[in-house]
Amino acid sequence: MNHKSSVYRDQSDCLSVVIHRRKLLFQSWQVLLQPDTELHLRPSNTIGILLAAGQSNRFGSNKLLYPLDDGEPMAVMAARNLIEVIPKCAAVIRPQDTHLAALLRKEGFNIVVNPDPDQGIGSSIVCAIRSFADASGWVIALADMPYIKPVVIEQVVSRLEHGAIISAPVYRHKRGHPVGFSRALLTPLMNLRGDRGAQVLIQEQKSEMTLFQTEDEGVVLDIDRLGDLPETG
Repeated sequence: MNHKSSVYRDQSDCLSVVIHRRKLLFQSWQVLLQPDTELHLRPSNTIGILLAAGQSNRFGSNKLLYPLDDGEPMAVMAARNLIEVIPKCAAVIRPQDTHLAALLRKEGFNIVVNPDPDQGIGSSIVCAIRSFADASGWVIALADMPYIKPVVIEQVVSRLEHGAIISAPVYRHKRGHPVGFSRALLTPLMNLRGDRGAQVLIQEQKSEMTLFQTEDEGVVLDIDRLGDLPETG
C-alpha cells in the first residue's frame, strides 16, 4: 500500500511538471503571437518633445489655443496623443505663453521655455534636447498637428527601440510626423539652427532613416490657416 502511494505520488508530481511546462510554452506562444503594437519594449527614458513656440502668423490668432470640434485646444489634443504613448514629455513654448504652459502642465508635460523662439524651430529643438540630453531617444512632434493617432507614435518609438537612427511615418509617398531620433544624433541635434529645424539633419542622414507606411492622414495634416482644419459633419 505504501509502495503504491509512493508510485501515485511520483506520477502526480511528474504530471504537475508536464502541465507546468506546457503552460509556460503556451504563454510563450501567446507573447510571440501578439501584434507589435502590444509589445511594450519602450525604454523609460525616451522623451516626447512637443514644439509649441510658433507665432501663428498665418492663422490670425494663437492657433494652439484654438478649440477644435470637441472644444479642446489644438495643442492639448496634440499633447494628449503624444503622452498617451510616451510617459515623459516636454513642450517647448514662448516666454509669454503662460496660459498654454498651464494647460500643458495639466496634461503632464514638462515645460521648456525658448527664450528666443524667433531664431526658428531649430532653437526650440535645441532647448528641449539640452533639457533632456540624457535620453536614449527623442520623438519630436508639432503642436499644430493634433490629428496624429497614438498608434503611429507607437510605431515611431518601436523602430527607435529596434535600432533605427531616425524613424518617421509616410502617408501616400509624403514623409510625415512625428519624427524619432536616436541618441546617436545628440550632437547634431544640439547644433541645429534656423527655421528648417531638423530638416537639414534628416537630409544628411537620409540613408539611416527607417520609414513606414501609414493610412493616418494626420501625419501630414498641419494647421497653418483656419482653412486647413478638416470639415466636420
